[in-house]
Amino acid sequence: MKRFSLSAPTRDRLDWLSQIGYVSVQLFLRNELANHAAAISFYFLLSIVPIVLLLLYAANLLTQLPQLAANMPLLFVALWDQLNLGALKALGALPEQTRAVASGASLLTLVMASRGLLNALQSAFRVIFAGGKRSFWQAWLMSLLAMPLAFALIVLAIVAQRILSYLSRMELLGHHLAANLGLAGGAITFLVLWLLVFTAYWRMPIPRPPVRLAALVSLLCALSVLALKSAFGYFVRLDNYQAIYGTLGTVVFSLIWVYIVAVIFLLWAQCLYAAGRVDVMGLEKLFLARSGKQTTLADRFLFGRSQRLPRKYGQTFASGTTIIREGESSQLTYFLQSGQVAMMKAINGQPVKITSLSAGQMFGEMAYLLGEPRTATVVAETEVFLIAFPPQVLEELMATSPALAREIIGALAQRLKQMNQVRAA
Repeated sequence: MKRFSLSAPTRDRLDWLSQIGYVSVQLFLRNELANHAAAISFYFLLSIVPIVLLLLYAANLLTQLPQLAANMPLLFVALWDQLNLGALKALGALPEQTRAVASGASLLTLVMASRGLLNALQSAFRVIFAGGKRSFWQAWLMSLLAMPLAFALIVLAIVAQRILSYLSRMELLGHHLAANLGLAGGAITFLVLWLLVFTAYWRMPIPRPPVRLAALVSLLCALSVLALKSAFGYFVRLDNYQAIYGTLGTVVFSLIWVYIVAVIFLLWAQCLYAAGRVDVMGLEKLFLARSGKQTTLADRFLFGRSQRLPRKYGQTFASGTTIIREGESSQLTYFLQSGQVAMMKAINGQPVKITSLSAGQMFGEMAYLLGEPRTATVVAETEVFLIAFPPQVLEELMATSPALAREIIGALAQRLKQMNQVRAA
């Protein structure tokens, strides 16, 4: 019986996806992003009341406010019932009171709450993407514009969905057209959700991630939220929950929902970061493992057995091949995966052997770190397999791994000492 086996490119893609998932969860826990999600949920709670009041003010032009509110988050519905706003609207008191409140304290509260919400998001993104901080005026401008724009998009999407849903129930349109209108309403809602997530993923991080990658991860995040919504609708009966705990239970349920959505949002943001850095983190784990450093079982399983990085960055040299020549201007750094090399230095026109390097050691970093041409010649004493990577990868490795940075600096100091001893001799 023929044994089924995956091709090398397919295995590399699967390894890449599994490594991204592992690194994302690892960084999510290390960065304590669940606490940031709780902060986002808290500021969302502060934003809800002024948003509802502003919504009621904007909805004076509409006649079906309860039906419109039914498509809002569950907390809107709870506040509609709890505050008895339907009776106030029937008495004619709502438009005047809403206008007064919305134009005053609720607007100020919304500005402050949206500022807190944007601060919580930016704080989480600084942790995730290890980025810088925006200026005071930029941060305030974002807080003043982002929340109203997001709010307007959500309201427009809900109104469009309601109109299309109403039209889809009209018998005169026919079954086929009605079904298409119903799908169009759902597509508009999904598009707005994806656009909001994509805008946050692309514009908020410093530095910004690639546009295509941000768009793809935003799509996956939006699909995850919709899947979660479907799961909640299937497993959780809000009517029963509200009957037991009342309106307060609905509020708590809504906050739990917002918290879970915030966790999903930050987890996919961490995945966006990991997708661009998984090679660096994989090389770090590979180098530390080959250098005899202690690694976890998951690290050895996901990175140690995988050939994705060796295939991507690996180079093989036969015995006697010159890998680096003294005086060259190249700046690649090499990690010796297997075999042995000799480092040679020209002294009075004659090559003098400085030292030999074996598997698990790094060389070639001196030219980049010192900003000079190659200071020595490296020749393969046996057949060798090397991991070769550019200067930007070395920079990221040293920035993200203190253990590896200490090892590189220690090797550099040792090599300078050996060169000085050869010159003195």
